[in-house]
Amino acid sequence: MKDGLIISLLSIIPKKPTARFMGYTARLRMPKIINRALLRAFVWKYNINMNESMQSLNDFHSLSDLFLRKLKPDCRNIAQNHDIEVSPVDGKVHSFGKIVNGSFHQAEDLYGSVEELIGGPNTVVDSPSYDNGSYMIIYLSPQDYHRVHAHKEGTLTRIRYLPGRLWPVFPAATRAIKSLFDRNERLIFELDTTYGSEILAMIGAFGVGRMHSPFCEIVTNTNTPPQDFICTENITRGQEVGAFGLGSTVILIWSHRDFEWLVSQGQTIQLGNPIIKHNSNALENTT
Repeated sequence: MKDGLIISLLSIIPKKPTARFMGYTARLRMPKIINRALLRAFVWKYNINMNESMQSLNDFHSLSDLFLRKLKPDCRNIAQNHDIEVSPVDGKVHSFGKIVNGSFHQAEDLYGSVEELIGGPNTVVDSPSYDNGSYMIIYLSPQDYHRVHAHKEGTLTRIRYLPGRLWPVFPAATRAIKSLFDRNERLIFELDTTYGSEILAMIGAFGVGRMHSPFCEIVTNTNTPPQDFICTENITRGQEVGAFGLGSTVILIWSHRDFEWLVSQGQTIQLGNPIIKHNSNALENTT
């Protein structure tokens, strides 16, 4: 009932202006004594592991600084096996599986459209269709580290910004709001790998309108129209590709199904944990 009430209230309030206001307050620098008390309360409430942070709590000047904290070097063990792909974030596995006729399972009897998610047909130049590929959804809570990293080495060929709504993405919302992920604000990263074309999508949410990437100048939820950034950036697995202002969701899309899942639904995972293992013939099918 509580989640249902929240969703009902969010359906009638202006979500994008509210998210901008929340972002503004999160970035607001308050007097040190107030800022320190606020951050300590937030860390306590969400049980954030500050031992992993490069900076101490006293080094952060706002709540936004805390969310965008960086990890100490070698804090995450990133699996390097060539046939394994890894989690791009800390979070919880929401769902994963096959894409059937262009649709992925959002929750219960609700589905999302891959075409809508990535911005329309022929998004990736000279790439296979994703209509019968695979997907994985990872939910980031306020507790989690909020920077997003490459899940596989390859060539970053395009970043697409798609403005949209800012519905919440917690589990109850995914069960209640149709086409939630492909309607929300999002950044789409298109990656060319030895196993084919892949997508990493950063999904905005209520209070999470601000996303950015070191590879383009776009800052989301600022009344900017849809934009494409063409690039040929060679990236390594574990390299940072973006960051969230608060917690949200990452969706991975593969153009095929020829691999083994190494995760379970509801599993808590960290950046660098193995999530799939490609079969030996998957590489042969792409050559």
